[in-house]
Amino acid sequence: MMNFFNIWKHKNRTNTLVDYWGVSRISEDGFIEKEHKMGFMFKLDGIDGTFLEDDQLMSLHREWRSALRMNPGEEIQIIFRKRVELQDWVEEQLKQSFLAENTYGRRILLDRLADHLMKISKDEPQILSQKIVVCFWCNKESDKEILKEKRSLIYSMLNVFSNRAYILNKTEILNEINISSQDLTCLDEQGLEWPEINIDASHIQINEEKFRALELQKLPENWTELGMIQALTLLPLPLDISVRLIAKDSRPIISSLEKKRNMLSSKKGYNKLPSAFVDSQLEQINEVLKSIAENSEGIFDFKMTIGIRVPKKLGAFQRKAMSTILRMSSQLFFCEFEECTLHTFDSYLECIPSFSGKNIQSHTVLGSNAIHFLPLFCTLRGDKRSIVSFTTLSDCVYSIDPVDNKLANYNWLITGTSGSGKSFFVNSLLSQSSSINPNIFIVDIGGSYNRLTQFLGGQVFSLDTNQGFEVSPFFISKCEDPKEERIRRQHIYQIFLEMTRVDGQLPPVDIRQLLSECLGKIFDMKELPVNPISYLLTMLQKINSDISLRLSLLLKPWKRESFNGQFVDTNKSLIKESSILTFDLKGLTEFEDLSRVVQLIICSSLWARIRQIDKEQFSWIVLDEVAFSLLKTQPLFVDELVSTVRKYYAGAVIVVQDLDKVTSSLAGSSILQNTDSKAILQQRGDPKNYSDVLSLRTTEQWAINSLQRKKGSFSDIFLIRSKERVMIRHKPSPLEYWLATSSPEDNMSIKNNLDYKGQDFQEKIIDFVERKKRGII
Repeated sequence: MMNFFNIWKHKNRTNTLVDYWGVSRISEDGFIEKEHKMGFMFKLDGIDGTFLEDDQLMSLHREWRSALRMNPGEEIQIIFRKRVELQDWVEEQLKQSFLAENTYGRRILLDRLADHLMKISKDEPQILSQKIVVCFWCNKESDKEILKEKRSLIYSMLNVFSNRAYILNKTEILNEINISSQDLTCLDEQGLEWPEINIDASHIQINEEKFRALELQKLPENWTELGMIQALTLLPLPLDISVRLIAKDSRPIISSLEKKRNMLSSKKGYNKLPSAFVDSQLEQINEVLKSIAENSEGIFDFKMTIGIRVPKKLGAFQRKAMSTILRMSSQLFFCEFEECTLHTFDSYLECIPSFSGKNIQSHTVLGSNAIHFLPLFCTLRGDKRSIVSFTTLSDCVYSIDPVDNKLANYNWLITGTSGSGKSFFVNSLLSQSSSINPNIFIVDIGGSYNRLTQFLGGQVFSLDTNQGFEVSPFFISKCEDPKEERIRRQHIYQIFLEMTRVDGQLPPVDIRQLLSECLGKIFDMKELPVNPISYLLTMLQKINSDISLRLSLLLKPWKRESFNGQFVDTNKSLIKESSILTFDLKGLTEFEDLSRVVQLIICSSLWARIRQIDKEQFSWIVLDEVAFSLLKTQPLFVDELVSTVRKYYAGAVIVVQDLDKVTSSLAGSSILQNTDSKAILQQRGDPKNYSDVLSLRTTEQWAINSLQRKKGSFSDIFLIRSKERVMIRHKPSPLEYWLATSSPEDNMSIKNNLDYKGQDFQEKIIDFVERKKRGII
């Protein structure tokens, strides 16, 4: 590794960046020394201000203003850095891919990776990471303990400004300097060396990339507010924002303002200046003096620069990025930025921690205004372990660990109008989970998961009355565990009660009691009858009472000879041992009673299967639209599922079209309380129906109202993960799209072209997607 402090020379070069650094020494524990100054460096976790309300921003303003306390001459440099997170993201994707034991689950993960890499190579930079680095300078002090105390004070101040601050040691400091000075291709583990710099009139070249910069030339005239800097930090651009504050001695400034006030007052008396102009000047001066006196307001020299660096071939993108930033001035109360020309190199130095440029426009501001320019806002990054990943609207990675121990449960609530992209999101959630090798059980009405199931080597059961099927209400054999046997019997009893439902109403208590007694006798039998419902009707016939007659009439449509009975009056279980199962009930939608009973049988069977699986392997159970039917007729079953499924190392995914279908259900409160993860897509209807129960703030409601979708391209999602709120954009890869789509046009395209070649379903789909990419079909 090259010594970072040594000057090295190329042909025809005599200077390197080290000549502009001024640092003479960095101690191992992170104290930076240069002439007359000592410094420390920190890394911050920024605050997500996307959904902060006005009162919260005002509270934050008061906290920041109180915390910004610096002695004259002390200096703080804050650099917000947004980069293309290529290395870390690729490494994490590869790691998760090779953890997947399912060969084709791994193929989906690798296809997502290849799709992103292709876009990065052809288009504008994507997959952005964010980092905030702070360098603080104070007067040189020989006593190490005093310096440590000073660093602790600054550390405390920065913890007020962020979610968390981290003190950097020598190795970390040098790495941050290296990353900031290099081009976008620089990796965190790359050896420390100065980049090759070539200076031109309007830009500088860092290795093979162009760096151009803007600097703040004019402050807003009348107003600034906390949060306005997000107009820049949320831009989906690889950029550097550098803000430097140098504390000034307020006494000479106060004296100068008082002299100016006296001078203006005297001129006003002689009418040498227009009265309105003089009054305006006096009012501004009086406000500043009052603020300084009443609030112990600090005064700072303030500099701000913005740097954009991109490969030379993306010059058009760089110009577009510069224009975008200039247009953002309207959201910063019309402060003015100008592109740097002759002093671009100084702006570049400003974007490197511990460096400083000499020819940067400086402004004098009050502390209460300076804090509004601090680039301390950034979107959330999600969980530490990235099993599932999406991007935010600003193209930053948001990571999800579906089995994070910090979660109260592993359940999801997915809601959105028809066509909003719910099934695409769930398909992606399931397929990206391949690295934890889960069991996947799906009950669906519509076929949205059939191709994914087949691709992963699972089994699909498309239940259709025309094709015939058999599924027993006695869905599982007796259990040795008394508790499990009690649950099994209760679920079977609920299935038979569902058979007796008429016009939405269950039978009277006396009929239910008789049903329970008769089922108890069947439960005690050593061997289940071939046609258990017909057997039960025979038992009732022998009792020969009014109650037994009424119960017989209710169960008669379910005996073997009847239409419904041919499918359920059996002792055969439909549930197989496969770890990936999908039940598509679209073929039963015309038969409401049959569909309702079969749904409950299958859901109860899968729930029993989850309870018996080894708890070391995670399980998903997905109820897509089936949940709506169960919420109406079996709220207690849904309540039991979402409330207890975590004990069995499993998560339930409840998918419904409208949130008010959940909120209006008896199990609604349980679902909302027991789904730590909620994905809200485009909604319809009155927002009041769900905004209160979700405790949405006004800004969050606005965010949901602004959700967009473009067919075949992306879906915006308002994601709630425990206490976090974030807007993400799901962009399925081509393979993900063709596995998840259920539109008639897409289904027809697949049907007409799938048999082009290939030995099995997986290879046929892969070949189909590749030919689609190349435009052959």
